[in-house]
Amino acid sequence: MELKKIIARHEALVKERQVYEDEWQDLGFFYMPSKSQPLRKISTGTPVSTELYTDTGRMSAQFLASGLYGYLTNPSSKWFALSVQDKDLMELSIVADYLKECEDIIFATLNASNFNSQVFDAYLHLAVYGHSVITVEEDLEYIVRFYNRPVEETFFVEDSAERVDTVHRAFKYTARQAFERWGKEAGAVVAKAMKANKYEEKIDFVHIVQPRHVRDPRKEDKFNMEYQSLYIEWSKKELISEGGYKTFPYLVSRFNKLSGDSYGYSPAKSILPTLRGMNRIKRDLLLGTNRGVQPPLVTDNDGIELPLDMSPDALNFKRSGYGDRNVIEQLLPQNANLPLGWQAYQEEKEEIRKAFFVDLFMMLTQLPKMTATEVVERTQEKMLILAPMLGRLSHELLDPAIKATYYRLAERGKLPERPNELPEDFTIEYTSPLAMAQRLSEDDNVMKFMEVVGGIAQMNPNSIGIIDTDKMIKNTAKRHNLIAIIKDEEQILQEREEQKQAQQMQQLQELAPAMKDIAGAGKEAGVEI
Repeated sequence: MELKKIIARHEALVKERQVYEDEWQDLGFFYMPSKSQPLRKISTGTPVSTELYTDTGRMSAQFLASGLYGYLTNPSSKWFALSVQDKDLMELSIVADYLKECEDIIFATLNASNFNSQVFDAYLHLAVYGHSVITVEEDLEYIVRFYNRPVEETFFVEDSAERVDTVHRAFKYTARQAFERWGKEAGAVVAKAMKANKYEEKIDFVHIVQPRHVRDPRKEDKFNMEYQSLYIEWSKKELISEGGYKTFPYLVSRFNKLSGDSYGYSPAKSILPTLRGMNRIKRDLLLGTNRGVQPPLVTDNDGIELPLDMSPDALNFKRSGYGDRNVIEQLLPQNANLPLGWQAYQEEKEEIRKAFFVDLFMMLTQLPKMTATEVVERTQEKMLILAPMLGRLSHELLDPAIKATYYRLAERGKLPERPNELPEDFTIEYTSPLAMAQRLSEDDNVMKFMEVVGGIAQMNPNSIGIIDTDKMIKNTAKRHNLIAIIKDEEQILQEREEQKQAQQMQQLQELAPAMKDIAGAGKEAGVEI
């Protein structure tokens, strides 16, 4: 694609994204006040309020991000497992052992890198703005490194399958940073700043990653990789670097998404009108409370020595000659119904907390104390609402992060030798408490099924034999992430064969006295037995 067309495309993306930016500014103000300023410079509509009276939005968004971090990708316990679609292959110890070892290495690599801190920021962006963008880069020491990109920097495009395959990132480097990265290739603007000793002068750049439609797949150089990478110094529209990636380096995830809309839809956006109203209620309640404590006063213009001292226990003096006349009184009667206002405030606060699944994560803290049935009954409705988001999050963020780490480990020779039996790709199963809670409804289905089977078995005991109880136990262990305690197939068969032989020996021993008596009786009767 010609450079002029690429520049024109970026300018079009900037224009298209402006319809979101006023709302993002508002979301940032209510939910992430410390990060709302960068968008203020590019906001094109009515400026948002500068008075924030409640931190319910910020705390609720933080709670959702913390809940996802703690119950979906908790670094203290492995939250994923590798497998293949062919279950017969998974029965092969060489395949199962390889995948298990890869799991451990990938998990350790993610924990050693900055993945955990960056994924928490991604969850927070998802909760507030509805989307997050993370860059995956190679790291000489830690294999991989992740960078969560601010919402104001990124623009992205979907392919026909609604998968993001193109990202434009507009960012700033100081002249020194640009020179350290690209040297003399950093462009004329950087060279001029460095020559003038303006090392910290900030310069605009745009990084573009897009599919490379014309390439020779037989070649592995940077100009024939699947994705094209371009760096442009923006003030002069000068191309300063071209390269490529084998895999897409941006992990773009959306909380929820409307069809035809590239950018995400967040719980913060859905509940924003309620939060705006709640902020006004809190402001009015505080004003009403202050008026009740320190009401505005009215007095004769020549009856009191001014200014009045309104502090507690203050003593104010009247001028002489006014007798006992009451010359200080409230300006307005204080008859506001503050308890009713506080009740409305609490009700809206609860609605906001529900929108961010605070009640669900509070219930998940009780998982160790609850039976599977209790978990299903209390969380099923919330899990149904949360399920699409978790599926999208796995597909767009966690799967690519795990696979990117796997491929970089493989390139560096950090993984065991790959078995020939293993197919090209593998699947990822999530074993975190949140993923397990989603699957616990299957336990409920199994228990209800067994109740029905138990009733049938009372009429026909042989009917129970059609159920593969081994498979039922294994599937339940997988749902609870306890497959490690299940014995392997060879051990099970060996122990069952030994048990069968032991039962046969015991039966023979039990029959031995009777057989001896029969043999003795036959001998007396002259019959050989």
